[in-house]
Amino acid sequence: MLSLQIHFQELTFRLVYVTFAFFNTFLICYIYIDVIMYLVAFPFLKLKTGLITSLQHDFIYTNIFEAFTSYLTLAFIITIYLVLPLFLYSLFEFLKLGLFAYEKNYIGFLLRVSLILYIIAIFFIYMLFFPLIFKFFLSFEEVTKTFFFTLKLEQKLIDFVFLILHFSTIFILLFQIPLIIVYLLKQNFISFTFLKNNRRFFIISIFIVSCLLSPPDLISLLIIAMPICVCFEIILFLFQVQHSYKKCLD
Repeated sequence: MLSLQIHFQELTFRLVYVTFAFFNTFLICYIYIDVIMYLVAFPFLKLKTGLITSLQHDFIYTNIFEAFTSYLTLAFIITIYLVLPLFLYSLFEFLKLGLFAYEKNYIGFLLRVSLILYIIAIFFIYMLFFPLIFKFFLSFEEVTKTFFFTLKLEQKLIDFVFLILHFSTIFILLFQIPLIIVYLLKQNFISFTFLKNNRRFFIISIFIVSCLLSPPDLISLLIIAMPICVCFEIILFLFQVQHSYKKCLD
């Protein structure tokens, strides 16, 4: 009974700690939301204005609550992105006392790899995907400056925020797929032979999903699909080496 009470107190402390971190992070994000909004929209603003220091107004809002809602949504989601690793770490620290040593090492390894993939996904979408997709769609402003009409983008703030958050969430989940595959292989839910025999199907599926997410040009498609395909091939190679090593031992 005493042990249960101690565990409950520790769980309560960790929940309070994570909650306190969440609200403080959210408060800081909202205070500096203009800076965060500028950093998030930097790839778009750089292409839209041509000059980063331009004073051109690049976002509009058509509802009296829209700007406040956009800032609040962006601050909330950014807070979740920042606090999520802390939450997973606290959960692992609470559960690891009931795990065997090999289970702690295994889960700790998965969490570290997941964090690395999480950071890579954020840098990938910010440094590569967003500049490409913005460049493609903003090119319509240039090609439609004809004698008859001129096409100009007036981007709504809330639509832009949801666009950024939508693609960011999708890419963060996509970059966790290699880790999920490794987990399924280790737990024997799927076999190495199954992955190897259905390799073409998985690669085609990756390109289909990438095609749905990317602008309609080949370069953007390859930039999205290739990292996932490379991760998939690396997993197959490592498990092939492990499989061959086990055969040599047998």
